[in-house]
Amino acid sequence: MSQKNPVGRPKGDSQARDKLLDAATQLFSKLDYDKVSIRMVANKAEVDAALIRYYFGSKAQLFGEMLKTVSNPVFNNLQQGKQNTDVSDLGKVMRAYYTTMVENPYFPKLIYKLSGLPKEHESAQQLELMIGNMGRFKSKALFEQLLNNKALLEGIDPEMAQISFLSLMVFPFLMPERLLEANQIELSKQKFLKLADHNVQLLERGLFKSKEQRNAAQ
Repeated sequence: MSQKNPVGRPKGDSQARDKLLDAATQLFSKLDYDKVSIRMVANKAEVDAALIRYYFGSKAQLFGEMLKTVSNPVFNNLQQGKQNTDVSDLGKVMRAYYTTMVENPYFPKLIYKLSGLPKEHESAQQLELMIGNMGRFKSKALFEQLLNNKALLEGIDPEMAQISFLSLMVFPFLMPERLLEANQIELSKQKFLKLADHNVQLLERGLFKSKEQRNAAQ
């Protein structure tokens, strides 16, 4: 005997929730929040618009659930490395971040869009949750610890090193298409992963002492 639908549930595809989240991710990453309507999301997902209220309650809650779905893999990956304070561990964080990002290409675009929304916006609560999650990864604390461990090259400002690290982490995923085209750059998934190793080398050779130097300083 087949299971009955929950009380009050509109008729629709059993995979409607996942379809709605996928559609919302694509639309919110390309368009401003206020330009995305419930009907637009439902049409793109090819499901009944009533299912948005059934599964999520409102557009803001759909937005929040979409953020959680997209961001959790990224934050979980960064969370694993946040206590690491060795140079090689930072390399692992960089590689893990790039690997996660190429599998979640909408995340950087969403973060960029979120940063421009006012605090009084209707999705403010969802944005605050996102900011809280971002706080799990504290690059400043990592670089202060590396300074205390005498891992940085002489004369390197830990704050500038932190900014360089974050720039290498974030900018490649936010480069405008026109900038890439003008410089005849085409970034595939394989090239992003290769870029991760390249950036790790930049960090290790430009900011940090060699393993032998670090061992001698201890």
